Amino acid sequence: LVNNAGLGDPFSLLQEPDAAAKLELEIGVDLLAPIRLTDRLLPHLLKHAESAVINMSSGLALWPNAAVPGYSVSKAGLRAYTTVLRHQAKGRGLLVMEVQPPMVDTDMVKDSPVRKVPPAKVASAVLKAMRRNKGTLPIGVVRLMEPVGRLSPWLRDFIMQRYPFPLKDLDTLYR
Repeated sequence: LVNNAGLGDPFSLLQEPDAAAKLELEIGVDLLAPIRLTDRLLPHLLKHAESAVINMSSGLALWPNAAVPGYSVSKAGLRAYTTVLRHQAKGRGLLVMEVQPPMVDTDMVKDSPVRKVPPAKVASAVLKAMRRNKGTLPIGVVRLMEPVGRLSPWLRDFIMQRYPFPLKDLDTLYR
């Protein structure tokens, strides 16, 4: 099972007229849908050797971005869910993997000027990690996010206020 759903619209928790509704929508797609699909398929997956649950998280699960609050919150939740499921499934023949890609070249981010990773590169990395039975797969620059964030929280915050676009640009959505 590959859970690869994603919505990630920029919005302001302070200015969006119904921010809670936007959060609910993105949490529903990015977090609750993978949980529900996994829950429905888990009995079947546990019956078959070499089954896998692959949850596509994001570097934003590690370093949330205030410009995309729903996506950041959802992917952090998916990260936690995947970790819990992996620990509970240990020894049962089920691979549970969290994939942490940087920005992937998909329709969702086609207008972003940020350099993106091709989907084929992500798919190839996932297949290699599955053969190695890896539980977590950070890809590209995401491999640096945890150590850099630990060494310099200030640098992490500085970067995330500007990536994928400056937080101050959120205000332009509400003019």
